[in-house]
Amino acid sequence: MEPMYYSAPGMLDALTALLRRSGHNADMIDIILGMNAPWMLVHENGAYIAGAGLFQPQWLNLYLQPHGLCMRQATLPSADIPCRLRTMENAILPLQLGKERPRLQLFTGYAQGRYHFQAIRPDGSHEELSLSLPMLRRRLPEAVRLCTVEACEPKPVDFIPLLLTTLENIRAYQADLLAAWERTITRGDLRQMRDPLFRALMHDLRPMTFLTGDSILADELELLEHDFRHIFTANDPERQPLSLRLPKGSIKRCLLWMYEDVLDRLYQLGVDETLLEPYLTLRR
Repeated sequence: MEPMYYSAPGMLDALTALLRRSGHNADMIDIILGMNAPWMLVHENGAYIAGAGLFQPQWLNLYLQPHGLCMRQATLPSADIPCRLRTMENAILPLQLGKERPRLQLFTGYAQGRYHFQAIRPDGSHEELSLSLPMLRRRLPEAVRLCTVEACEPKPVDFIPLLLTTLENIRAYQADLLAAWERTITRGDLRQMRDPLFRALMHDLRPMTFLTGDSILADELELLEHDFRHIFTANDPERQPLSLRLPKGSIKRCLLWMYEDVLDRLYQLGVDETLLEPYLTLRR
């Protein structure tokens, strides 16, 4: 299954609201830092995923499991959702409210023929929402990814192996990005590569730099994101060498700074230095 890139604020808003209703006092920063999202790069099913792209159930569990909680996800046709919700105490699912695209909302219970939600607006504000069955059906997308949080056996997470794998993934990511940099591509090629290859570096990583305090990486990423958005302009030919629009040096500097941040995080976690010896340099 391809990863669903939930809106990062949408998922985190819904999850923090759910946790608070369940008596767990956690905010977005607690979750982001608790799952080590600023320092992780995942390579899964041919896609590189970092930063805000990690706010999906399988990685959010890195924060939840030590607290005795587990997020589960199921994809269901919209026709099945009303009956399923009647048996549930909580759920996170997409609803279309107004003209905006479907956004994740927190389901808080079913009573007297009404489905109750804590609606979360794009500005982060919350309001109580009560929907009849016809109203709910009109707001559901055709296929619904339904997330629930359940109690489970507390399970500590050892982040050191995950971060060592991240260092290996950064090396592979650099090789794949530089191979793409040498290509001449079409607009269609760019669309196909956007999420699996470019999204992690060009979109999802920069929000994390404000938590790590890495202003140099933040500045580099801002410039690189600008160049990425302008790979093709309205008057460009159908085929274009990526090297004309993306600076190779900027790609390498961003990945080097990310690599150094991960090494620093490993030192903070008390990793044995002999374990890091093979990782102390990133190929220039």
